[in-house]
Formats: sequence, structure tokens, C-alpha cells
Amino acid sequence: MAEADKVLNDCLATLATINPGADYNDVMTAIVATFNDNTNIVSPDSWKRQIYSLQARNLLVNKKIKDMTAADWTQIKALTDKGIRATDNIFKFGMDPSGTNDISSSFYHPYAFIGEAAQYTFASERLIQDFKPGDQRLIKGFAQFDVPKVNIRGRGLQLGTRWNPIYIENGGLYATATNQGLVPWAAS
Repeated sequence: MAEADKVLNDCLATLATINPGADYNDVMTAIVATFNDNTNIVSPDSWKRQIYSLQARNLLVNKKIKDMTAADWTQIKALTDKGIRATDNIFKFGMDPSGTNDISSSFYHPYAFIGEAAQYTFASERLIQDFKPGDQRLIKGFAQFDVPKVNIRGRGLQLGTRWNPIYIENGGLYATATNQGLVPWAAS
């Protein structure tokens, strides 16, 4: 935690010296790949808010609830109050449509892992149970198979599911067979 805070605070100090404007936008457009959405520039202030949200997240997930003090909760509240806003542009992790030139190599991206195209992971019954009736993330993100899939990989009964992600290219949210989609990196 101490090293993470040091690095994030150093980044905040550097960002405090950067002025937004045409030069900044030109640099950001040049260094952020097009498949990671380099047209919606992350401003220095938005970048700082992402850091505050990340610091709040780090504090929250690196302490057991029983060990949290009133000061910890106050710090989390203060950091989240300075954190990401709904109007902020945030960093995103996309995929090059050709599957080249990106760090995912058309495989190491969460949207490429799930579904019938990659057959690496599938939507579990437990995941689906977490959605409330009418939740648009379920309605837009998953469809029920006509016939449940059992023993999908043919390696013994490892997984059975009634659910398949709807691909982004078909209006879905969480999977792709053609290297599409953007995953937000902010405070994840």
C-alpha cells in the first residue's frame, strides 16, 4: 500500500504541472492507441480523479472490514468525493479489430475470453442469479441457450450453463468474437 500510494501521489504531483490544451491533446492522441479510444481525451483533472478513486479502492480492498477504523472510512469518503465523475473521460482497454498491435493479441482481453468464440470461459448460473429482474445488464448482455450446454469442452463435467453472452457486435455488453469493445480501466 505504501509503495502504491507513493507512486500514485508522484503521478498526482506530475499531473499538477500539466496544462490541458492543444499540445496535451496532441500528445494523448498520439500515445493512446485508436482501439483504446484516443478521441475522448482524458484530461489531467480527470486523470487525477481516477487516481483518487483508485486510492480509495486500494484502501478499501487491502484491509479487512474488522480492521477498518473511522479514519479509514473518512479517508475513503474524502477520496471518493474527489474521485471520478459521471462526465469524466476515463482510460479504456480495447482491442485492435485485426487482433494485432495490441497487448491482448486478440486473446488477453476480458471480452475475448468469454463465450463460444474463444470457449475459454462461460457465463455461470451464479453470475446470472446476481442480476435483479429487469436489469438491463442481463437483458442486453446475456441470452439463454435453446438447449443448455453441458460439458462444453468435452473434458469431463467441468461446466454447464444455460447462458451465453451476447456479443458486442450484436448489441451485447461483455463479449466479442471480432475484437470489439472497450473495458474501463478506472479504479478496477
